[in-house]
Amino acid sequence: MSVVEPAMTAAELQGHVTDEGANARVAQARESSEWLSPDGVTEVVAFTASRPAHVTLFKTVVHPTRQA
Repeated sequence: MSVVEPAMTAAELQGHVTDEGANARVAQARESSEWLSPDGVTEVVAFTASRPAHVTLFKTVVHPTRQA
């Protein structure tokens, strides 16, 4: 079993948040760093899934370079 944990990822999920405080924090975070692209996260998942059967990447945490 492998787990891929992406951090700030540009996706439609943020458009479903109704909490104004959360939306303000998200907007601030978008201004302070370049978020991961969905394609970038897909590449990490594909790499993880393509390892040989005797190799397990137990946990991969993926962050944008400048995320605090």
